[in-house]
Amino acid sequence: MFQTNILKIMIPMMMKISRILLILFLVGCNRVNETDVVNITNNNEVFSPGDTCIIELYVPFDKPNWPAFYILDGVDTLALPFDNQKGCAVYKALHMKEKKHSYAGYVLYISPDKKKKKSTFKINYEIRR
Repeated sequence: MFQTNILKIMIPMMMKISRILLILFLVGCNRVNETDVVNITNNNEVFSPGDTCIIELYVPFDKPNWPAFYILDGVDTLALPFDNQKGCAVYKALHMKEKKHSYAGYVLYISPDKKKKKSTFKINYEIRR
């Protein structure tokens, strides 16, 4: 009798605690990688074969600390050069074959409110006549 009363009290309490922990976990994971922070120019554009496609990536950052942009390509990680005057990373490529291209990447930066952040992005473009 005593054990059943304890179980009646403990089970609902454990359910509430597990829900709270799940919500905290999901909210915490959501803030680790922000995907809508990176502003990408010429994303989803169509370029002609032989043309240089130039894509600029912007993120709000603390001015003395430049962000570091990286593209993941299979097992390799490529660093994008940063243009100090424009305040953006620049992706340049020249392709001769007609094909759709898609590259995932991330940026490490210090936000204007002095917090270290990591945001993901995706570059998409197509080479077509």
